[in-house]
Amino acid sequence: QFQRINELVEKKRSIWKSYKALLGGLYGISFNPEPIGVYNSVWSTVLIADPRTGLHRDSIMKGFEELGLPSRPFFYPLSSLPAFGKHLDDNQELRPIAHELSQKGVCLPSALNLDDEQIERVALAFRKIYARAK
Repeated sequence: QFQRINELVEKKRSIWKSYKALLGGLYGISFNPEPIGVYNSVWSTVLIADPRTGLHRDSIMKGFEELGLPSRPFFYPLSSLPAFGKHLDDNQELRPIAHELSQKGVCLPSALNLDDEQIERVALAFRKIYARAK
């Protein structure tokens, strides 16, 4: 796959851009950032819901499940994983951003074989979940 790295990264970026175009206008919804001077390879498209939307990671994932669509939680802080428990203090005050993102983030489907119709289906499902929270 390394020989196809440019093609693969561009496909991931295309998926990310599609989700942003379809959902980016919703209040309190954001996606993987791409600060000036950074080229984000977007390994996974992550949706972040501001708590003022009434949405939480678990409610979003439950909504997707009810609509027959997959999703995954954003990564948990490394300090909270058993493999690192002996070596890292999982105090939320020491790592507030990691803990906050962990509670807000949902990885949307972003497999390389996802097509536009499937992305639109996920986006429509999220809009239903979003509307129910209002």
